[in-house]
Order: sequence, then C-alpha cells, then structure tokens
Amino acid sequence: MRHSTPFGLLGIAIAALAISACNLAMAPKPKPAPTYVNIRLAESQLATKQRQLADNQARIDAMTQPSTTEITQTENLPTTNPRGIPVAHAMPWKGMPATLIGSTYLGEPDETGDVIDGGLLDGGTPYYWHSRNEKRERVFEAVMRDGEVIDVSRWNQGANYWPESTSLNADALPILDASGARNDVSSGAPDLPDPNDYDNPDDYEADAEDYFTWLGCDDPAQAAYLYWESIAG
Repeated sequence: MRHSTPFGLLGIAIAALAISACNLAMAPKPKPAPTYVNIRLAESQLATKQRQLADNQARIDAMTQPSTTEITQTENLPTTNPRGIPVAHAMPWKGMPATLIGSTYLGEPDETGDVIDGGLLDGGTPYYWHSRNEKRERVFEAVMRDGEVIDVSRWNQGANYWPESTSLNADALPILDASGARNDVSSGAPDLPDPNDYDNPDDYEADAEDYFTWLGCDDPAQAAYLYWESIAG
C-alpha cells in the first residue's frame, strides 16, 4: 500500500478547489426581481406636468405682452390738437380725451378740484396746473366730464405767466417759471361789466362777450356765462 505524500495531498486539494470554482461559474445566476411600472400613472403624471408648464408659459406671455385693449386705446388717441400741434407741445383743449390729461405741454395736473354742482359744467371735475415759482399760483384749468375735456380756462392772465402779446393766441404756452409779476393789460381792453348788475347769465353774456373775446378765450360767450355764475350765480 502506497502512502500519500504532502505534495499528493496538496494536489488533491487544489483540484478540489478548481472543481468547486468551476461548479460555481457554471451554476445558473439568480434572476433579478422583476420591476413593475404603472404605465397609466406615469402618463397621468407626465400630462399634469405638461399642463403646469403650459400654464406657467401663459402667465409669462400675459405679463410681457401688451393687451389688445391697451393697443386699441392707444391707437385711437389723437397725436395732435385740432390745429395740428403735437399733443406734447399743446395745451389741453375742449374735446381732448381725458386719457391725455398728463400728456400735454403742462404735464400732470397739480390739483384736482371738487365736482361742479350746477350750471353749464355740472358734473365736471376741474384740474389745475400751477406756476413753478414759490407762489404756486393757478395758471390753467381743464374741466373733465364723461371722459373728455369740456372747458378750459387761463388763470392769472394779468401776471407775466401770460405775456400780453399772446393773449389772443389760443395756442400760447404759459411761462410756468415766471415771477408772477403783474402785467399792464388794461390798455385797449373792453370794459368788463359787473356780474352783480345782471339778473341772469344770458344778459351778462351778451354784454361781456367782447371782453372775453379780447382776453383770448376759445369760447367767449361761454366764458362770460361761467364768469357770471362764479360771481353772481
């Protein structure tokens, strides 16, 4: 009987390890656990995300693009006064849309008066522009009603805001930063009747119209009527 040597035992061990390794390599590998996907749920989530993105884009477009209404209103506004002067270089005029109140030569009004109660301008709201000196005197007035200017008036025409040479010029621009010193405008002026001597504005209008024509009013008869209302009405 032959005895095993250490080298023989080592060879047997190596062979056994090799066979074990081979068996492990040849053994079938375990299959990964199957992954289940809910297709309907995924599609629903995707559709919801797409709607959110579309809504966000619509909000961005609404904030960055002017509305059709604003464009239409702007296109319909006049760019000049009735005598062809660009709005930015013109004074407010009768019939001017109220939207342009701050767009004329005078800029934004400095003061808003109370709504007028009674008379030709009943229901109108007066807006005033002041001088740019320390006096801050009223220089011009425009009365608004139903979305348009229905009356305009120059204030302090006896001061140097309105040089005498421009008194008959409806498009004359005031000198807003003038001192407010009084001008001598009495020479050549028709007499201005006292409103308190008249019982009604119609009679006063007939006698005072010449004065308000000389003063340069756009509508002298109406100016005389309103003057009677403010003094004796």
